[in-house]
Amino acid sequence: MLGRFGQHDRGIEGLRSMSPNPKKLFVSHASEDHEVALELSRYLEQDGFRTFITSTAMADDIDRTANLYESVTELRAVIILLTPHSLSDEHVKRETNLAIENGIPIYPVNLSGEEQLKTLLTPEWRYWLSITQILTCKDSREAFRKLRVRISADSASNMEIDSVARQSIIGSWRAFESLFEQIEIAKMSHSIID
Repeated sequence: MLGRFGQHDRGIEGLRSMSPNPKKLFVSHASEDHEVALELSRYLEQDGFRTFITSTAMADDIDRTANLYESVTELRAVIILLTPHSLSDEHVKRETNLAIENGIPIYPVNLSGEEQLKTLLTPEWRYWLSITQILTCKDSREAFRKLRVRISADSASNMEIDSVARQSIIGSWRAFESLFEQIEIAKMSHSIID
């Protein structure tokens, strides 16, 4: 059952209250991967994590983006499902960028296989994912098992160290975006001259 802002609510409040960190894990995914995202969310919630997942009914750019922006202070981390669909999805790109800009840890989960992922990654995605380890998994159950260990292992001190690295990367990313924009402008002006 999806509650406010598509938050997955399975009625397990007792487990949620036992969670040491009340902040939520956001599962970023393409609409084509919604069932896998829901399944992963269920596994995580059954283990005591709180999750936030957008509904496929939120196809409107404004609603989906606004809901995530409103919830950014409530996020513990962002899990990014990496599939052929998500790597080209503008929402997933914005959600990933939003997480990085706000110093929120990201956990990319590759559900495409290592070889296919290598062929699908654009320079933009390679840059974003350079700050973390990609978990390659065959399905949502394996993703849950790996995430459970990984998220639990990220102690407060590790998060602080990661935060400093993320801030450095954010500055580099902004410079990269600016350079990318300048290249696009140069391409457009070059085609006008031709």
